Amino acid sequence: MINKLNIVFISASQYPEGGAESNRHLAYAKGLAELGNKVTFLLTSPQKFIGDKIFLSGIQFIGIGSQSNQNTRKINFIKKLFSVIKAVNKCSLNLKTVHKIKKIDVLILLETKTWKLFPLIKLAKHFNITTIHERTEYPFVLNNEYVLKKLDFYLFYKFLLPRIDGLFVITQALKKYFINDIKFKRPIAIINMMVDPIRFNFTTNCDHIDQPYIAYCGTMEGDKDGVDILIRAFGKAINQYPDCAGLKMKLIGDVSSEDLIKKLKKIAFDANCLDDIIFTGKIERDKIPSLLLNAKALALARPSNKQAEGGFPTKLGEYLATGKPVIMTRVGEIENFLIDGNNSFLALPNDVDSFAAQIGNVFKDYNKAIQIGEEGRKLIFNVFNYNVQAKLLNQYIKETIITKGFVA
Repeated sequence: MINKLNIVFISASQYPEGGAESNRHLAYAKGLAELGNKVTFLLTSPQKFIGDKIFLSGIQFIGIGSQSNQNTRKINFIKKLFSVIKAVNKCSLNLKTVHKIKKIDVLILLETKTWKLFPLIKLAKHFNITTIHERTEYPFVLNNEYVLKKLDFYLFYKFLLPRIDGLFVITQALKKYFINDIKFKRPIAIINMMVDPIRFNFTTNCDHIDQPYIAYCGTMEGDKDGVDILIRAFGKAINQYPDCAGLKMKLIGDVSSEDLIKKLKKIAFDANCLDDIIFTGKIERDKIPSLLLNAKALALARPSNKQAEGGFPTKLGEYLATGKPVIMTRVGEIENFLIDGNNSFLALPNDVDSFAAQIGNVFKDYNKAIQIGEEGRKLIFNVFNYNVQAKLLNQYIKETIITKGFVA
């Protein structure tokens, strides 16, 4: 009979300031800790926090040192490789220390660079630790550009998958991919997107605002979230729909690249909405909730592609938690949970006109839109709540350990 577990996560993300990915990790780790498990994060990348350790929500994070102020782009390949090897070695030493203090029941690999996991998986096998891996996107989506990424992709299939005891993913599509295409024979669970609703407490996060705005929060680069489509749709909405006149749009995310900001501003200029868009730049994690709560609506124009097919937008949980109208595209498995006109406003993907029309629908009858937003908010308590998903993950971990045969 398995009671409380000693769970160790291996991650390369930043805590607590790592964006949607880190928020997901923090959410289910908090849920696992509240179930009585001991939860520790061993980090394979330098962190912003000072010292070797911090505690967040009762969870210990053990790092490898603080981030250097040196621009990593200017560091040559050999020095960069040496620093990564040094970091992984330190993480391995931390793993040995944690296991020596109390036997680790399960090692959960959130790190996705297979070559960095070599010594850690070897240690896990040596200590008879059950090893589980998380995947939130198709492994091949971001691994086809460079030689090193292609090598890592090859190692993932040939080295990592045969050596892990279980896998948890975020969508049905990913589960089918690993079962049908990869022929992965070990237990696979679906742990969906989740959010901690406490972060979005209305009474503590709402401020008075003078200018009504729509908000988007996330990555500005690439085509993952369709920021270019969103800007064009917003421009069309405020110029063609009278109810949208006077609206602003806040784009929350890193735009430190000069080429990127020039590109986005050019798109906004062509869409006749440059003066109505506010680029906030990167915002601290604790300030995100108030920016979202104070928005009139939240938008995500994710295009239809393989990344959207296999993944699920973790920021959607934060959007829904605000109770504000959420405008989203019909991609991936969104329609398994969201219903247009019932708990959200759904637009066709890759369609500027469709997304603009849904922005118009929100503000045509805003009181009704708020009611729809409240229906969406209910999902974070009965589906996307961190406690609900953490219980599923906790049960899956126990079943995987039993399946492996460590516990009768």
